Amino acid sequence: MAVVQLDTKSLASLVQPSKLAKKDFSVPNRVCVTSGTDHTGEDAYYVYLVFPDNTPDESLSWDKIKQMVRWVRGQIWKANGEERWPYVRVKRESEF
Repeated sequence: MAVVQLDTKSLASLVQPSKLAKKDFSVPNRVCVTSGTDHTGEDAYYVYLVFPDNTPDESLSWDKIKQMVRWVRGQIWKANGEERWPYVRVKRESEF
């Protein structure tokens, strides 16, 4: 089966805030997906879940966001035919 390579805008549409809300995850202000290479030189996607600056630290603790990060990673991983690893980062607006 041929793999269709999706652009970053198409990948981002898979994990937009409205879709995260439907899964009962914390809802970021926005989601951005970029492509690049990782520390090993392999092609990768970088997915940024960008939250407001006033989001409490507790709301962004690993225990609170791990299922969301795993779901986002899985959506991108499946959509790109497991060609590029999706690194998912949770950031605040001022950190982005």
